[in-house]
Amino acid sequence: MTIDPSHHEAYDVMFPGMTPRGWRYMPSRFSKSLQFLILLIAVSGASPIRSDGRTMSRLLGLIVTFALLLGCAAGAAAQGNPTGTISGRVLDQDGLPMPGVLVTATSPNLQGVRTNVTSANGDYTIPFLPSGEYELTFELQGFQTIKRTNIGVTMAETQKVDVSLKVAALVETVTVTGTAADIVSSATVGTNFKKDTLERLPVGRALNDAVLLAPGVAGNGPSGNIMMAGALSFESQYLVNGVVINENLRGQALNLFIEDAIQETKVSTGAISAEYGRFGGGVVNMITKSGGNAMSGSFRTTQWTRSRPCTRPHSVVP
Repeated sequence: MTIDPSHHEAYDVMFPGMTPRGWRYMPSRFSKSLQFLILLIAVSGASPIRSDGRTMSRLLGLIVTFALLLGCAAGAAAQGNPTGTISGRVLDQDGLPMPGVLVTATSPNLQGVRTNVTSANGDYTIPFLPSGEYELTFELQGFQTIKRTNIGVTMAETQKVDVSLKVAALVETVTVTGTAADIVSSATVGTNFKKDTLERLPVGRALNDAVLLAPGVAGNGPSGNIMMAGALSFESQYLVNGVVINENLRGQALNLFIEDAIQETKVSTGAISAEYGRFGGGVVNMITKSGGNAMSGSFRTTQWTRSRPCTRPHSVVP
């Protein structure tokens, strides 16, 4: 974008020492935003060095409008979905849809229970579920009660669970127990890493250690930065619970998390949903642990020689 040199005094008044030539040394997202603000001022004919009331009111209105637009853009950028969905269809033994079936979802990672009732077509959807293992119960008077266990739910994905209910001659409950493969019917090319998996592998527990395990990811960018899907290192997006944590210089992830708090990490490198934006490579979405129906926690303490001088190297206190 070209700025009229006649407005250089506007830069000196509003942003001392920041001439148009210096914009290229600023992070792209901020420089473009500020250039847009200066362009609005230039187009409107409001010179920042004038102090009459009409010009100052006009300038203040432009700044407020720009701030609102920037706030809306920032809100839209943090829409990565850190939860998952379970949906499906309930049919009878003749293959006809069954409306009015009560579907109940429970999980140690879920606070309380979530319920849904099938529609006239036998469909049901239970959205906004934290990542984890779930149990579904299907109930309708006069039919067998069916329970499906070990249903894996991952972030930003929909797990399909279809069942068939049979007429019950007697009151009985059928429980189907088994471990289903964590395969979700989605066009997105991505890999999920749960905390239990990373704890068993001989790798670090930081966010980048999990990202480097995914296919299509390499740590051979400038200064060892991470590159995804053949794009440059600053063209990927990192999110924690749906909030962007990219730093502004190289576009890498800021260290704004605690390793013990990581629940799951998803690395997407192709056919990524339109809910994400501002990236040309891949999207990394990490979610942290949340409270549930089961008591859980962790504790770690370390003795360091820096804070407590001694001749022995630092060691972990049991």
